[in-house]
Amino acid sequence: MMISVIISAHDRKQYVMSAVKSVISQEFARDRYEIIVVKNFLDSEMDTYLHENAVESLYTEEKSLARKMVVGFMKSRGEILCFLDDDDLYSAGKLKTVSEYFSHGNLSFLHDSIVPVNESGKPLGKLIGKNPGQDVVIDGGQSLRTVGKALRYNADWYTSSMSVSRKLFESIKDEFWRITRGIDKYLFFTALSRGERLVVSSKELTMYRVHDSLTTFDVPLEMFLRQKGEFYKDSLDSARLLYSNSMGARYPEATRCNLIHAEMLAAFFSSDGHCSIGLIFSGARCYFTVGNPSLPRWIALCLMKNLSRKAAWRRYYNYYRKTYLEQA
Repeated sequence: MMISVIISAHDRKQYVMSAVKSVISQEFARDRYEIIVVKNFLDSEMDTYLHENAVESLYTEEKSLARKMVVGFMKSRGEILCFLDDDDLYSAGKLKTVSEYFSHGNLSFLHDSIVPVNESGKPLGKLIGKNPGQDVVIDGGQSLRTVGKALRYNADWYTSSMSVSRKLFESIKDEFWRITRGIDKYLFFTALSRGERLVVSSKELTMYRVHDSLTTFDVPLEMFLRQKGEFYKDSLDSARLLYSNSMGARYPEATRCNLIHAEMLAAFFSSDGHCSIGLIFSGARCYFTVGNPSLPRWIALCLMKNLSRKAAWRRYYNYYRKTYLEQA
């Protein structure tokens, strides 16, 4: 099966060549995959290199990652779509392994494990993402606890680790034109709600680069809160659209809990109110039914915000910075 790798870049130039080279140097026949770079800038040296290495380069003024993915998709020919942010890298065996997974069974969604690397691409010792040890498979017949296990290993996070069938992306491309955040969750929960086959792989195939411009960990608290508030407000809009489009489908409780989770995050970072007790109780119910391991932390933070929002915000800010500064 043909694979299309869609690399998206916005404003940043310094990592794109490394990302492209990690795909060009795959241990996989070059005629079995194509590379499409979607970016909002022109660079003569870069564009010459892309042309000489048979990489399709598309210019767009679209800002959102979701729309860039659609732009790349419309030019693609592959039956399998792999995505790569401009600052991330593929391991040499990524596409070969992806092809093997999709060749066995009617697979719709694959999420591989990550290896965090620093600015220069050197592997870091402590994992941000978790490796399941063995593959987690969901094909519509498993319990909600299996879904919770997939979420425990970040199946709904990080598009660079996601590979999907063309059929799946084709069905949601119009919705991707409408959303700006929560793209990774949209892909996972759409495949889940349709009862399609999903795999969370233990194979470490993607390198996640930790650097200053990746996160908001190295900015003042006020800017951090503003950026996070905007991000989770947009993510809530995506979660609402996802929920409305998946009503009556498989695993409705999981999709509903994704919406509740998004509501909790938006409420926590909102400057104009508390987290309602009803929302907190809904989050607790979701934890006991689905088992998303991040919910207890957000329940505790929401309760803390109701007592002192400044203390709650400061606590999360310090936790977030510590998590990433240890990696950088």
